[in-house]
Parts: sequence; C-alpha cells; structure tokens
Amino acid sequence: MFEKSKSSDVLVCRGKVDLDVDRNGLLSSSKIDFLELLRPSIDLCLFSGPRYRILDRYGKGFYGSFILLERYISRFLFGVSGVFIEEFYWSRILRRYRSVVCIEPSSTMIKAAIKVGVALFEIQHGVITERYTYGYSVDKRMRRGYLVHSDSDRSALIDLGVLPKDVVVIGYYTHVREPFIRVARKFFVSKPVVLVSLQWGLDNENFYEELALDRVGLPADVLDKLSQISQHTYVIFKIHPVDIARGNEPRICKRLKEMGFEYICSTHNELRDLSLDEVLCMATLHVTLYSSVVKDAARLGVKSVVIDRNCTEAGGSRISFFRKEMQTGFAVRYAPALLDRILLEGRSQRDDKVMGVVFENRQVINKVEAVISGRI
Repeated sequence: MFEKSKSSDVLVCRGKVDLDVDRNGLLSSSKIDFLELLRPSIDLCLFSGPRYRILDRYGKGFYGSFILLERYISRFLFGVSGVFIEEFYWSRILRRYRSVVCIEPSSTMIKAAIKVGVALFEIQHGVITERYTYGYSVDKRMRRGYLVHSDSDRSALIDLGVLPKDVVVIGYYTHVREPFIRVARKFFVSKPVVLVSLQWGLDNENFYEELALDRVGLPADVLDKLSQISQHTYVIFKIHPVDIARGNEPRICKRLKEMGFEYICSTHNELRDLSLDEVLCMATLHVTLYSSVVKDAARLGVKSVVIDRNCTEAGGSRISFFRKEMQTGFAVRYAPALLDRILLEGRSQRDDKVMGVVFENRQVINKVEAVISGRI
C-alpha cells in the first residue's frame, strides 16, 4: 500500500467521511490533512471504514478485494462478516508506528491497535456520541486519546466514562486557502449565501415519515421555501460524502436541478474545490435536517436552522447534539419566516466577514504534536 518513511513514527489515517475529490481527481480531507504540516516525514494514508474498500492516499484499492470477499463468504456461511484479513491488514500497517491519528476508526482498526500496542488518537468528527468510546477500556496496554474541539465536547466524553487525562481540547483548524478569496468575492459580495447540508441514507420512505421527505432528504415545504429565496440568494447544497461514495450523487443532483437548484458543492465548477470551511465563510445562513455542520457553522459565526425537532425540542432523541449552539443562538428551530429574518439581519453584518475570520491553526498543530509526542 505504501512504505513507511524512515524517520516517521506517526501515521495519519483519513476515512471516507468528509473526503473531497478535486478537479484533478485527488482525494483530500480538510478535517485531518492539515496534520501533514506536523513534520515533513509524517506518513499519510487513506482508509474507508467498515463498509468500504481499503484505499491508499490516491484512492486505489489494495487489500480491499480480499477483505470484501472474506466478508461475503463468511456472511453467507455463518451469518456474520469475517474480519480476519482486515485485522491482519491493520496489524501489519500499525505495528510500524508509535502513534496513529485518525477520524472515526473502524472497530477492526481499534482491535488491531490494541493488539500491537500502538497509541491511537482520534480527532473529533461531528457530534460526540457513544460510538467514540468503543474499545476504550478494553486494554490499557495501548494509549487511547481523544482530540476534541471545545470544553463542552470534552465534558461530553467524560460523561460517557472517558478519563479526563485522555481527552485534550485542541480547538479548531480552519481550512481556508488563498485561492478561495477569488471565488468568494463572486458569491459573497453580490448576494447572500445559504448553505444547505444534506444527510445520507434518508431516501427510505420509512425515515421521517411525519416530515414527508423529498428524495433529497428534506421536507417538501422547506425545499419550496429555499426555492423562493433562491431568487435573491445563492442557495448552495452540500451532498453528504457517504451518498457520493455510494453512487447516489447523480440521482440527488438530478432531483435538485429539476427543482431549479444549480449550486451543488461537489459538481459546480467554481465550488467543487472549496472546503466546507471555505463555503461556510461565504455563508449568511446554514440549513440542515440535523448535520453536525451546525457546529462548524457556529465556529465561523454562521447561524443554523435545524429542521429535525428531535434536536431542538425538550425530550428529543438528539437534544444533546446542539445544546451549546442552541444556548448561544447559533442553532434555531426551523420556521419558514426565520429564513427571511436571519438573511435580512445577516446582510447588514456581512461586509468583510471573510477577512475577519480569526484562525488559530498554528496553535492547533502545536497542540496535536504535543499530545502525540507525549508532552501532554
């Protein structure tokens, strides 16, 4: 798959989640690729999680065919997916390193890390839930650390049973590059920008039956409202990476274009190379069913309108997801009139917003390096 650099002792693994493909066909992940700046000799590879092939940094399969074959055969014969080859694969890779930094490691990868005794550090992706603690207390021979964005995220993990010494707040790395400014001026200056983050796996008619979701995963009345405001606003849609990986992007794009929406992050010529942070820097408003992009938007001073009432009403099954953002006013419950009001308020506050974003990227990099080197 790749050869370990002679002087490198840290492996950075990127998952399928939140991967972008630029116009040259190369895969990137702004959530974790910044760690290449830690040191010149850091190794970086790409893995794709439990439901996808194992990939190298250029997206070409390696062990994936054998791993999938084992799963299909064992599922057919025994009713469960076999993971022996995948665990062997990860053990073979991980034993070469002292530390591994990743996002959303698979259960098999965690088992392999325990087996070889490598230190595993997971960078927060999305909302803190019970899945973060899988394998945490299985074996104390390995160091399991969590690198989270804020004090409230740290508290959420501690509440789930993670020891305080194993959770470090690193802050946020904001992925904004100089070429972005050129694109931003077209969208940012002329009209307000609304970013709409779609969820994946919501094309099943049994999901959210009470909301009558359209095929793109949003209620019809919300899409009608977005269509109305698109006359005087750039409405930009972000398709979830999992839907893109599963080949659903053409179907979703076709449906959006049927409704008159032309600005889609993954396909629009001027938007496809922009990271999530770069699109958010242009945005006046963010709309979603319940995407964790709410947290990214709040960090950059952008309000989110959340449609799923499980996230916004007392007793809701996801009420803890955006509690901090609700308390600070950066997440609000959806109501049609809210979109117009927030856009009107935001319009007067937009001047030079992009230039006013404060980046603390060097501090984040230094903090991560201190953690994985054992100084913290």
